[in-house]
Amino acid sequence: MKKAKAFDCVRFKDELQARLMREYKGLTEEQIRRRTARKLATSQSPIAKLWRALQVRDKKQAPSTGGRTGPKAAGVRRAAKQSRRMRSPA
Repeated sequence: MKKAKAFDCVRFKDELQARLMREYKGLTEEQIRRRTARKLATSQSPIAKLWRALQVRDKKQAPSTGGRTGPKAAGVRRAAKQSRRMRSPA
């Protein structure tokens, strides 16, 4: 005889998804992104704190692009990443 589950992951996911759909109804993708970023920036939940810590870590690790953005900046970042790979022992 199986013991009843105390927590149903699938039901939890479905309920969360339905809640978010209601919350974001009528918003554009950009509005949803801004709202999510604002919530993550101000929330005290463990996942939000982790997200902020990872954002800080990633900014510290990002190579300088000389203020450039776009494809050229991506090329600078890619070259820096490849250079780091070549220096590190495999």
